Amino acid sequence: MEARRPGRGPYLIIVGVLAAAMIAGWTLVALRGPDHAPVACERPETGLTVASTRLLGEAVAPPAEVPVRVLNANGEAGEATAVAEQLAELGFGRHPEEAAGNDPVIAAQDLDCHGQLRFGADAIGRAGTLHLLLPCFELVQDRRIDGTVDVALGRGFDGLDDSAPVRAVLEALNAGEEPDPALTRDLPAATC
Repeated sequence: MEARRPGRGPYLIIVGVLAAAMIAGWTLVALRGPDHAPVACERPETGLTVASTRLLGEAVAPPAEVPVRVLNANGEAGEATAVAEQLAELGFGRHPEEAAGNDPVIAAQDLDCHGQLRFGADAIGRAGTLHLLLPCFELVQDRRIDGTVDVALGRGFDGLDDSAPVRAVLEALNAGEEPDPALTRDLPAATC
């Protein structure tokens, strides 16, 4: 008696089910838009929101002349310290009080945006330098007079833009040179 081999039917059913599942999965991925955090943080207690167009025409400062403090406003333990270390490696100055800490203004650590760059009226150029690395951050002018800039990390923060063109601009600034206009033209456009 000959052994009966199963037909191709069960195999075709399994392949059909897997193909349908794959098509359904890719359709969901394609229809779902990217998860972008808002640029506007909607937190008036932090200061006056400034349009990024305000940076146009402002001379950016060399990173060494930008005393920066990174603040945790998103609840991610250790992230502010890690970002402060990255900024120091890129040549940025350290805040005279501390390089990183919890945000005293957003004590609940619920800043629901990419983040904020907070600065005084005389530090717009310094904020502009940091804005190269953090193009999706909201610009907030507060009443400080010490020339420092705070980087408040929000829940949408996904890292510094330390791409090659940005690094080249920072290196030129640190060397006391004007950045090549072609470099600033090549800076990647941020999708916020």
